[in-house]
Amino acid sequence: MAIKIYPNRIEFEKYSLIITSTGLLVTNNADASNAAAYGTFTARDSDVGSHFQGTNAGINMGVYGWGVGNSCCIQRMPFSTEGLASCIGTLSTSKVSVAGASSKTHGYALGGQTGSASPSYIKYAHMDKFPFVSGGCASNIGSLVGGARERAAGLSSTTHGFAAAGGFPAVSVIDKFPFSTDGSSQCIGNTSNARQNRAGFNSYTHGYVAGGGPPDTTTIEKFNFALNSGASGIGNLTCARDGINFAVSSSTYGYIPGGVAAGPVYLRIVDKVSYASDNPAVSAFDTCVARIAGAGFSSTSYGYFSGGTCNNGTTPAGNLTTIERFPFAADVTGVCVGSLPVGGGLTGSGQF
Repeated sequence: MAIKIYPNRIEFEKYSLIITSTGLLVTNNADASNAAAYGTFTARDSDVGSHFQGTNAGINMGVYGWGVGNSCCIQRMPFSTEGLASCIGTLSTSKVSVAGASSKTHGYALGGQTGSASPSYIKYAHMDKFPFVSGGCASNIGSLVGGARERAAGLSSTTHGFAAAGGFPAVSVIDKFPFSTDGSSQCIGNTSNARQNRAGFNSYTHGYVAGGGPPDTTTIEKFNFALNSGASGIGNLTCARDGINFAVSSSTYGYIPGGVAAGPVYLRIVDKVSYASDNPAVSAFDTCVARIAGAGFSSTSYGYFSGGTCNNGTTPAGNLTTIERFPFAADVTGVCVGSLPVGGGLTGSGQF
């Protein structure tokens, strides 16, 4: 069998594999109009990096414990052994409420603040970077040109990191920076809503932000990683909620857990958003415990929710250390598979 290789396609027998903007098109050479019968599939190059799914470990960056205060600890839990996470390093300064982004080799903690929600806290525009494997003290590589802010949504393509919205008072700016070189970000557009505590998740091609407040919103927005443009609304969450500055991503869906609704009511619900269609979210399953301001990271087969707080209306709130895992293959409540040495919320996350 002869195989012919061209710059944009591979021919074998009577078929071709053609590179398209959405993946590989399998077509019949004799009848190109019949291409739809064979379909397309998206092939991912493992050398590029996982960006939103890891094969090694999940990461928590910084944490605020009610009644305890700040910890700048970077915590890592291996996917292969799970169990107790370990502290592998520290952020460049004692801060929380960072947005997390991930390249193949490094974690990024974007923005942040000192302390809890107080009129006197300090906001940062810092862009911290640290190696996933060796850990250590993160280094400040630049600044968010969209401004110093806390509780932004962190997202990652294969080549760039993003920080969307956040701040108090909230802003709508989207910052973008390359993983290939260290330096400050650039502003590429805006979300339609200026909110903090927005859930950030992503497909291979698009970034998504959802919910947040104040005031609480149901809005789900999407923007194209390849285009330097703003986000547009595509649907709504099942209910308006704040405190959902964490989410996880499978290859086909984004999952937005917990949060707090008016009342306040602390939620266990996990909403599920399809990347294939711009539709409203659906209620998929419940988390083991109602939590806000936690962290979410993803392997190729599982989503993980970690840390956060479970305030039931009393002070101080409960600082969670649990790491909960659920399978992407089924919409079922997860199980506890590990714990953090430092519990609490207002943390960033990543994976490698």
